Amino acid sequence: MISAQASAPCLRPLLDVNQSWAALELGTHRDNGATTLALAATLLARDMEQTPPGRLPWLITLDAGETGRLGELAGNSPLARQLSAERVSFFLPAEAWESPAAAEQRRALESRGYALGADVADAETLERRAAAGARLLRIDSATARDKISPVLLNRLRDNGCTLVARNVVNHDLFIWCAARGFALMTGEFVPQPDECPSSPADPTKLRLLKLLSLIVQDADNREIEEMIKQEPKLSYNLLRLVNSVSVGASTKITSFSQAITLLGRRQLQRWLQLLIYANQFNPGPQANPLMPQAALRGRLVELIAIQALPDSAADADLRDCAYMTGAFSLLDVLLGLPLDSILSALPLIQEVADALGQHSGLLGEALALVECLERGEAPPDGRSTLRLTPEDLGRLQVDALAWASHINLA
Repeated sequence: MISAQASAPCLRPLLDVNQSWAALELGTHRDNGATTLALAATLLARDMEQTPPGRLPWLITLDAGETGRLGELAGNSPLARQLSAERVSFFLPAEAWESPAAAEQRRALESRGYALGADVADAETLERRAAAGARLLRIDSATARDKISPVLLNRLRDNGCTLVARNVVNHDLFIWCAARGFALMTGEFVPQPDECPSSPADPTKLRLLKLLSLIVQDADNREIEEMIKQEPKLSYNLLRLVNSVSVGASTKITSFSQAITLLGRRQLQRWLQLLIYANQFNPGPQANPLMPQAALRGRLVELIAIQALPDSAADADLRDCAYMTGAFSLLDVLLGLPLDSILSALPLIQEVADALGQHSGLLGEALALVECLERGEAPPDGRSTLRLTPEDLGRLQVDALAWASHINLA
């Protein structure tokens, strides 16, 4: 289990103005609030082991308890070599910006190429941190909208500061931040259901529910293919998706039957579970940010379940159920329908249905943990059945993010 006493890493993607993943934010929750630099170095090293290696920059949040080790980064130490300035920026606590003694340390880090950031709560602090050399400025999105002058934001951006918005809890805030020059934004709004759900009579959404039902029932390939053919955009996105993830295939996949042959039925079903999140309802070219979110949830719930039940790691049914739990957990957001009505329409096994509807059982607990990490919150504490150390949790997040980042419909 993970308790509040133990360092619990939280690694989550930040979005750019196109709602694509643009950076990874690493924070840690524990009683003294610290993010360990050693753990960050370990996780970044694992990220570089991925194929292809991760290329997103990392933003690492530190607290006062860790700033004493920043001197190691100013020299040619092993820690400095692991946390390369080419990949890493640091958000420093207020003490590191206000203490005269820390100014020399900040200059040494800047001379090594590190971009330093600060969390700010008002316009005065925003200007003061920028004047002190903060190149990344992170602020609550609602505070920025309601209390910060757009003129000031434009001036900071024009002076080379990177604006980072946190607590972007709805799409209106995302649109506002993107229009005001914020380069990076948290994605709390992505898994939020529409406040005004659309009618369940929407024929496209009903066909998607029918397709999901066929997938869950392991229906005949011909039935699934016929359903996909009823939605031209769905079939087009299927080929794009499968080609994007069929690494090593010597030829491009051009048909559903060929995809099954080359990938296998079980693997293709996983892509179909993600395919439903492709932008079926928008005629524009922009990808739906729910797709990478669903991919990340599916893979991370699967990895957590395997870690929690190591003796069942080879159990394909367990892995499929865990992956489905994560991937289907955003269906209410996608379809704009109550989750209860979606679950009643799908012949899910009880363990998956309970995990989705009530967060019960091991899969439900794993899903709850993943949702906390998405929000940047401390994991649930107490009577956990998940056997995860902080190192385990960090490693699983890195692996799941790397897997999900391979999925591309661009």
